[in-house]
Amino acid sequence: MKKKPIVFKVPPNSKLKITFFGPCNEVITNRSIINQLCTPKCQTITQYPDFKKYITEVRSLSRC
Repeated sequence: MKKKPIVFKVPPNSKLKITFFGPCNEVITNRSIINQLCTPKCQTITQYPDFKKYITEVRSLSRC
């Protein structure tokens, strides 16, 4: 089966963490995308494991 690209929108000055889970809810892998720009950035992921679900977590890079 061909994998479809997954597109994530990363907010300005933020880090997006993506956690992929397997069929038994075990963590398969984590991916991080960092956007240091002042504008949102779209990032496409084409290589990822076979997963049941994924969750995303956004953290700000600024300490203001």
